[in-house]
Amino acid sequence: MFGFVATWFAVLSVHVFLSAADLDEPAISISCDTSAEGLQNDISSFVCPRDCVSSSTADVWGTGIYRDLSSICKAAVHDGKIADVRGGQVVVVRQPASTSFTGSLQNGVTSKSHTHEDGGFSWSFSFRKVFETPIMCPDPPTYEDAHVYSGSSPYFYGDQVSYVCDGDTTDNPETGEGPFVLVCGLNGTWKGDKPLCTDNGQPSPSTKTSVGTIVGVVIAVFVVLIVVLTAAIIITRRR
Repeated sequence: MFGFVATWFAVLSVHVFLSAADLDEPAISISCDTSAEGLQNDISSFVCPRDCVSSSTADVWGTGIYRDLSSICKAAVHDGKIADVRGGQVVVVRQPASTSFTGSLQNGVTSKSHTHEDGGFSWSFSFRKVFETPIMCPDPPTYEDAHVYSGSSPYFYGDQVSYVCDGDTTDNPETGEGPFVLVCGLNGTWKGDKPLCTDNGQPSPSTKTSVGTIVGVVIAVFVVLIVVLTAAIIITRRR
């Protein structure tokens, strides 16, 4: 009896320890096509981008337990650990090898079935639920001569806001200066280029002198010279 209790105490202790490690382990940013093939650690933390479901090169095999060749991020959406519209952090747990995987349709993702008929096997993985506060950014900065064209709060990691210069039409912002895009980063701050606008919403003036400006200056100088010469001739004749 004592041995049974001690064994379960050890199992629960390991489970709690691994859960704490999940939350403390720094996450690595990956792409939609990144698979768990060759995963070295028993537990690994990753940050997935959004919109992985639409990737035609990201495949998934299995349900709950996934083949190691599966896309980590697309499998996480299938398993309900993240939403495809936002992406987010996932904790991957390496599982023992398996000879078969059963496909299913979940959360807009259709996973495939796979069976090793030759007696072979594939390594597998699952996900651990992450109990943490999602990465969020404050309201985007305001600029004197630009306004937000697209984007709305709340703002999570990976969300974007677009600015156009004041005076640009929101129906067709490409006709004016912009749009300028800021992205909510992993550290909860906005990344991107600051809008460059003038008071009238037109592109900032160029530092280069145009041909028309040069011609205008030449003509003005020529006119001044003619006036000066004419005045000199008149004065000379009067003498």
